[in-house]
Amino acid sequence: LKNKYLVKSQEAVDAALAAVKINPNNYQNFVSLGRAYELAVPFDKAGGFDNAKKSYDEAIKLYPGNPYLYLMQARLETSAGTKDAAKERLTEALSKKQNFADALYLMSQLSAGESKIEEAINYAVEAVRSAPNDPLVYTQAGLLFYAKRDYQNAVLALRGALERDPNNENVAYFLALSLRDGGNGAAAIPLAEELLKRNPNNQDIKILVSS
Repeated sequence: LKNKYLVKSQEAVDAALAAVKINPNNYQNFVSLGRAYELAVPFDKAGGFDNAKKSYDEAIKLYPGNPYLYLMQARLETSAGTKDAAKERLTEALSKKQNFADALYLMSQLSAGESKIEEAINYAVEAVRSAPNDPLVYTQAGLLFYAKRDYQNAVLALRGALERDPNNENVAYFLALSLRDGGNGAAAIPLAEELLKRNPNNQDIKILVSS
């Protein structure tokens, strides 16, 4: 499997290099090359990362006003664990597009990972405003409010997430927890019982139902 993966990865790199050679002025060719090099990161972390970063740099040179290119670099830096560099790239993305929900969402995650909960919440709330139909941003905000023990806002955000993604059991579970811990156990019971029907052997849900 590893050898097959590496062969496919090299084929993707070769195809992208050929496209760059034909048209070196098309930023999308460098994006494709960066993505191809990212495929090699699991087996060649340093080489795959460096080549992907250089490719995205070339794409940015050709289209410096595109916020998505900075987001791609931020995601690459995040995967490598270089959080400060990721935040720099996200800041650049947000300077190009202030209400860029994907960048706000990732910035929120990075801040939460550093235990900067208030900062993370602010980014998550901005992401909700920028992408009011995206359940992920509601979930992020809800989980952060729950971590802060702000159960009222956690319930509002998680309800918003569940309305937009009604089959998400993780969201339903944390909504039930937020209701219970916020003093509204009666409203949590129907949610917990429905979850238990779907997951009859889940001990955490059993505890929630009986609490």
